[in-house]
Amino acid sequence: RRDYEEARRIADALLRNEYALSFFQGCEFEVPTMGMIGDLPFRAKADMYDESQGFIVDLKTTADLKAFPYSAKKYSYDMQCAIYCELFGVSWEKFVFIVIDKSSLDVGIYRIKESFIQKGREKLQEAISIYKRYFIEGEDIDSYTIIGELE
Repeated sequence: RRDYEEARRIADALLRNEYALSFFQGCEFEVPTMGMIGDLPFRAKADMYDESQGFIVDLKTTADLKAFPYSAKKYSYDMQCAIYCELFGVSWEKFVFIVIDKSSLDVGIYRIKESFIQKGREKLQEAISIYKRYFIEGEDIDSYTIIGELE
């Protein structure tokens, strides 16, 4: 019951926000798709999708709206964006995150820059390469090591 009430409180806040509501026009909700990326099957479900406008909205909740840009990198939302744009055939310019702060109920609208999706594409290609190396080519998974540089 508590989770239901919390979800209801967040949904009500979103539905009272006129700017956020303007993105709902013409959208279908929970739209699934699937396709191939790098010769591998992928699937996705857009929270909101307007096929006629080629537009995707992804809904997120957060404990700190100001920290969302950091969280988007931390949780690889750039890669999610790259996958969704590829599978739905949507330009990165037509992808928007609507983010609701669970505490304050503030609503954030985040469009993305080309550099954001490019980073997601790079992560996606790296993930596909690693998957193929260990699960298709059969390299010993025990030899997997993460090697990188810190900036």
